[in-house]
Parts: sequence; C-alpha cells; structure tokens
Amino acid sequence: MKGSLNLSAASLGAALILGLAVVAFGVLILGAPAHLGAITTAPADLSETVEGRVVRVIETRQVEIGPGQVQPVQRLLVEVLSGAARGQQIEVEHGSMSLTQEQALYRAGDLVLVMLAIRPDGSQMAMITGYLRTPQLAALVACFIAGTILVSGWKGVRALIGLAISFVVVMGFVLPQILAGRDPVVISVVGSFVLLSVTLYLTQGWTLKTHAALFGIFLSLIVSGVLISLAAGLTRLTGYGSEDAFMLQASGSPINLRGLLLASMMIGALGVLDDVVVGQASAVNELAAANPALSWRELYRRAMNVGHDHIAATVNTLVLAYVGAAMPLLLLFYVYPEPWTHTLNRDLIAEEIVRSLAGSLSLITAVPITTLIASLLRRPPAMRTTSVPADRSAASRLTVVYDDHPLDQRLRPDHGFACLIEAHSRRILFDTGADGATLIYNLTVLGIDARGLDAVVLSHVSADHTGGLNAILHLNPGLTVYLPAGADSNFKAGLRGRAHLIEVQDTVMVGDGVRLFTAESDACVEQAVMIETAGGHALLIGCAHLGVVELVRAAHKWGAVSAIVGDFHLKESPAEHSAAVASELRCLGVRTAAPAHATDEAATWAFRSVFGAGFVLAGVGAVIELTT
Repeated sequence: MKGSLNLSAASLGAALILGLAVVAFGVLILGAPAHLGAITTAPADLSETVEGRVVRVIETRQVEIGPGQVQPVQRLLVEVLSGAARGQQIEVEHGSMSLTQEQALYRAGDLVLVMLAIRPDGSQMAMITGYLRTPQLAALVACFIAGTILVSGWKGVRALIGLAISFVVVMGFVLPQILAGRDPVVISVVGSFVLLSVTLYLTQGWTLKTHAALFGIFLSLIVSGVLISLAAGLTRLTGYGSEDAFMLQASGSPINLRGLLLASMMIGALGVLDDVVVGQASAVNELAAANPALSWRELYRRAMNVGHDHIAATVNTLVLAYVGAAMPLLLLFYVYPEPWTHTLNRDLIAEEIVRSLAGSLSLITAVPITTLIASLLRRPPAMRTTSVPADRSAASRLTVVYDDHPLDQRLRPDHGFACLIEAHSRRILFDTGADGATLIYNLTVLGIDARGLDAVVLSHVSADHTGGLNAILHLNPGLTVYLPAGADSNFKAGLRGRAHLIEVQDTVMVGDGVRLFTAESDACVEQAVMIETAGGHALLIGCAHLGVVELVRAAHKWGAVSAIVGDFHLKESPAEHSAAVASELRCLGVRTAAPAHATDEAATWAFRSVFGAGFVLAGVGAVIELTT
C-alpha cells in the first residue's frame, strides 16, 4: 500500500517513544560507566543449594527455645535430586538452628531446597532452607495466563507481552544502571516511561486515548520524581531503613541508597499510575464519543467528575496496599510498645509514610494532567470547513440533517443518514434517515422547508436511509425521487403514484455540476452523488457497501474526488485497516474526509489522524462548505 500518515500527535508520540527507548538502551549497551566491571562480589564459598525430596520422617521431638517456649524439631531422610550429590540420601535436622512451628513441619514426599556446605573439619553439613515451590508457582502462572487470555482474548495476549517487556526493562536496564552507580531517580523515570509506552500501545492500541495517556504518564512521572525528592529531603530520609539496604552497602556496590529509596517509591506507584491515566483518558474518550459537540473545557469538567471519584478510590487503595505490606512490622510495634510519636520517626516507618503520601500526591496530580491532555486532543472539530480555498462567490454546502452522532445539540441524533445538498441552485435531499418525525424535526430546527426540495436521492434501499421518505412525500407529493434501477422492486412499486420516480441505470445529471452514478456487485447496488467544485469533486455516499476506495475509483471516470462525505462502512474494522483505507484515499487525491452514520469511533479517529485539518466529523448538524 502506498502513502504515509500525516505528521500528527500519533507520529510525534512514536518519535518520542523511539528516541527515549534508543537513548535508554544505548546507555545500557554502549554507555555503561567504566567502574561497572570493577564491582566485586563476595568470593565463592563451598556451599551449594540443591533440590531434594523428603523420603521419610525419622523423628519428631520438642525442644525448649526459651522459658516456657518449645518448638518441634524433625530429623528427616532426604534424597538429593540435583547437583553433584544427586541420588544420595542424607539425614537433615530441621528446627534445631532456626525457628519453626507445627504448621511448617515436613512430610514424606515434600519437595525441598537443601543447602549443602563443608565444615572447617571437612565434614558435610545439610540444612533445609524451604519448600521447592517451582511446580506450584508454574501452575499458578499458567492459570494466570490462561485466565487473562480467556477473559480478554487478544488484548490479554498483548497485556502479557507487555508484562514480559516490563520485566525485561526493569531487569535489563533499570537494575543494572542503578548497580552501576547511575542516579536511580533518573534511571527509574526513563525506564518507567519506556516500559509503560510499550505496554500501553500493546494493550490499548494506536489511538488518541493512548497518546493522551502516554503524555500524561510522562508529565506525571516528572512531577512524581520532584514530589518524592522534596518529601524525602524534608524528612531527611537516608535509605538505610531496612536490612536489605545494609546488605547492599556491605556488597561494595556504588549504589546511592537514598536515590534507590526514591526510585522504589516511584516504581511502587507506577502500576496505579498506569491505571489512573488510562482510566481518565478512557473517560474523556467515552464522553467525546457520546457527545462530540462538547468543548475541551466541558470535556475536562465532566471527566474530572469521574477523576474525583478515581482519586478517592485510588489513594485509599495505595495506602492500604502499603499498610498490608508492612503488616508484620506494625505488629512488632504492638508486641514491643513505645510512644507512637517515637515510632513514626523511625526510618522504616517514616519511609513507608513518605512512600504512601508522596505516591498518592503523584497520582492526584496525574488525574488533572491526563484529563487536560486528553480533552485537548479530543476537542470537537469545527462544524464548518472549506474543502477548496477559492472564490466564495458561488458557495455551496452539504448539511447533515440526520445522523447517529450528535453535533448540534438542538437536533435529535438517531441511527440513520440524510444530507441536504445545496449546490448549483439545486436543493436535493440525499437519503432520508430512519424516522420521518425525527427528520422533519431536524429540518425545522435548521430552518429547512421540506416543501422547497427539488428532489430526493436514495443511495440504496435500507430502513435507516429511506425511513423518512414518507414524511417528505406527505409534505411534498409528487417530488422527484432518484434511486438505483436495481433497487428492490416492491419498494419501487410502493412509490409509484406518490412520487416522480427516476431509476438510475448508470449515471444521470440532476443539474449543472451534480451527477448521480450507480455501482453494484453481486451483493448490493448503491448510488452516490458527485458535486463539481473549483478544486475537484465532492463525493457523497450513503453506506459504501462496495468499499469507499472502490467508490472513489469508480467516480474518477468523471473527475478527481477532493472530498468525501458519508458512511465509509468501516464499522468494527481494525484501526489498522481503517488507517490503511484513509491513507489510500489520500493517495487517490482526497483532501477532505467527513465520516458519518455507522462509521465507528475507531475508524473515525483513524481518519482524523490521517487527514488532520482535512477531517470533519459529519454528525447531525454538521455543515461542509464547498466552492463551485
């Protein structure tokens, strides 16, 4: 397929993502700090952790571990299943050197992990370090994958791929760069943006909603980094609040532990941040789809009503998640009581407080930021457009008087299509919608007198295109009606005597510069209208059952098409297919596209992305001005 997409928000977003991804992974592959290779690890010891299976329980007894406190101790016969000692059976005592309880006792057949070590005197020591949970974890992962795909289908597959990419970015970029001594906050912002941009486009598709969510995430990540850094500075956090921090420091790695703490706070809030921005972008998207006439300010106001509830629920969720993770620590403070004012000042507790509050602040800022971006991107197109910037002395226009999409809030939207053609001193109604009362109401509100029509043109016989014809003929009996010669014979028979029926076999001129032509296939026959303009022809189509590209090509027999208006018959088509159709139309010379009727949202926004300023949403009340 020839042609290319216009430079738009979509392509700018792609360039930004690609650039950051290249920079991030370029730093990983080519720009690692020189001291990265000098990081040392602890020398290898003579211990080895192997897999094993409990053959039998030799003995279970109770030992005293404190005044009035006892715990069980087991002596087990374990078969080694891996490593150099594979096949050997060894005796292991469990509970004599570590805390245990009745619920943690092993049984014959249990799979375990065993650490084998050599004592200074050369004898072997064996200790069970825990259950071997790999099979159960693998089964749980398989259930998770199956459930995700079963419920979400192809979108679930894409979400799983995105999850895998997230692990690759974290393990392959974020952690190595932090270990190499780079600023953990900067690395986390870059890594988070890269992984979220990839996963967002995988799961949500190439849409304005995704672009808005991505830019919202990018700005929110920056705000989050600033807020968390300020909060950590004000509270004098050091990053030494956990045992893990001391172990990292003892390893000799050049890690900025305070920066690592800040990075962990940001990544901890990342999952909820993803949910918030996508939710707000979706809210704006749905509001705009329900009423495209809403201004960006009104979109923002209404979407923020949803955002207020989103913030309240999300903050509660985030704080409870942190409290749940710190539950054992909180219990320790009950067991060993001290004044709560002292407890709050301990490093570990202060870190969790800052983590939850600063993370919540970043989420709170993400809601208005993302909502504003999405509202600006989804603002309604102008109701009037000029397809050919030429002499306006003989201006003509198309007015959509019946359509599914609301645009002029005075009018009634309904499933169907009708458009008034005012060109070359002719007033022609193209199709009549599905309901006569709705059609007459809209015509009246727009100040259009049905008795002043010169003719009606029917694209094809279908209830949502011919339902209002009887109401028009009631007000204007004997009106000329053009329809394809191959249309339903019973329908034509019902019009005889009530209208001046003209059956169009191939093509006919209904006035200077206004041509009707028919196209048909084995499945259907339909009729389109070509209107001469100073810069080409405007093509008005009813349903494009034969394909909008095929209709434009057929129209080229009588002249180049510069504008197309009507139903492009792309309902439920993949966004990629709709974008390809739009690009092909651009290659055929079409400069203005006004999708209407059953052209669904995904196709509509694909056309908007491709045509840019040449896009017009042909909802009910839309006016497309022509120059003839």
